Amino acid sequence: MSVKIEEYRKVGVGAWTSKALYDSTVTALLLKDCSDLLPFIDAFPEICQDYGGTAASNKLKKAASLLAYHSKEALAKRYIELADSICNKPIAPSCLNLENIEKNYDAEELIKSRVDEICQFLGCQKLELEGVLEKEIGSDYPPQDWHLQVSSLYSRYYDEWFTPFAVNYLDKYVPRREDTFARPCLEVIEWSTEVWRCWRLLDNLPTLIDPGIFRPNQFFVWHIVHNSVHIWQMQAYGKKWSNILSPEDFLLLEAQAICAERIALNLMKKGELTIPSDYPSTNKAVILRLLIGILEREIRLHLDLSVHLHSQSVNEWIAFMSDLTGISSNYFLGFTGELLGMPGFAAAYTAVTDTFMSLTDDCRRRVLIERKLP
Repeated sequence: MSVKIEEYRKVGVGAWTSKALYDSTVTALLLKDCSDLLPFIDAFPEICQDYGGTAASNKLKKAASLLAYHSKEALAKRYIELADSICNKPIAPSCLNLENIEKNYDAEELIKSRVDEICQFLGCQKLELEGVLEKEIGSDYPPQDWHLQVSSLYSRYYDEWFTPFAVNYLDKYVPRREDTFARPCLEVIEWSTEVWRCWRLLDNLPTLIDPGIFRPNQFFVWHIVHNSVHIWQMQAYGKKWSNILSPEDFLLLEAQAICAERIALNLMKKGELTIPSDYPSTNKAVILRLLIGILEREIRLHLDLSVHLHSQSVNEWIAFMSDLTGISSNYFLGFTGELLGMPGFAAAYTAVTDTFMSLTDDCRRRVLIERKLP
């Protein structure tokens, strides 16, 4: 029991603690074993410390809804009590030095440059961008019974497309795997739309959970490129892997996955990498999704600096960002809202990835082995 508590202590305070309890809840429901949640719930006030906030509280309420859906009302009630107890507490300290990040990044210029790049790629003006995006994204139709196909498609393309890509282009950016490793699995479950998407090691099997609703270009970028790195990490670290992750764990794991996206984008733009010929999408659609993904991370950087560093209201920030990008908040509110209340996390998607990629090969290799950022 005490070993488990010490493992929970590494998750961080405030919304980080809430995120960790939410993630642990999802894992427990997937494994159909909630026994490990009880010590975490008991220790939550001590681990969370005197931090919380609305975002942290909402994360616990979302976990409570999942528990109630699985007829675990008693546990759900305890989560609601925890949520109410932290709702009005201050948010957690930043996991990164946002003042230093602001000195090194002009977030507005990054976003303007990326929007210009997307407009150039699509052959449109900024004022036309939202309409063109709707048309381009809307034309990427999922095939009939797509949710029934994604599991076998993922396993196949992980072996046939991602593995050669990783071996040939990611050798310096992902940990080395042993010769024997567990085959990945993708599952579409009835409540996965509530979880959205996640990756876990379940009974020693690297597993992706998918709602089965993503368009083929989304599925390719989010799973076959990005989440395949997380599958690779599970295979490489084996018994050293833990589903209970510290903030530093998240930052390092995400840096590797975003690095893979950037490398794939550069190769595809030069025509040196293509999606499989029988995959139900196009190179153009996947390149566009990769470009949008980088823009999303730069928008997250701006969110962190505006809201968490300079205390701008979220509504003011949304209005400013819509004006800056020329697109409505529907394109970025969902993927930014989940990171509120955890200062530094949103900025880390850009800043830590840049740092990770700038390391010397020897230094980066040590980081991958020791799993510690410099």
